[in-house]
Amino acid sequence: MDDIENMLRAWEHLGMRERKVLLAFAWRLLAGQKRHGKLSYDKKDWNYEAIEEALDASVYLTALLNDRSEKAFRTAVQDAEEQMLRENGRFNGSYWEQY
Repeated sequence: MDDIENMLRAWEHLGMRERKVLLAFAWRLLAGQKRHGKLSYDKKDWNYEAIEEALDASVYLTALLNDRSEKAFRTAVQDAEEQMLRENGRFNGSYWEQY
């Protein structure tokens, strides 16, 4: 059985989200191939590349989580302030006015 047959057999058993992940990898590989050529065993220090890419991904993910967490925190505080306003008709200043 060749590679394409194996890929198709696996594809048949995957859910829609898993298929989307595989497609994202395929498109990413094609973009990398256009930019850098086909993957080669002798062109790069793969250990170094993997570490560098993992560090970059860590930075991007941390920034993303920080942005989302800050937004979630701000939303929770604003929701609490609005709830206090609805229940009491007023509250003693906004959390954000303190900073």
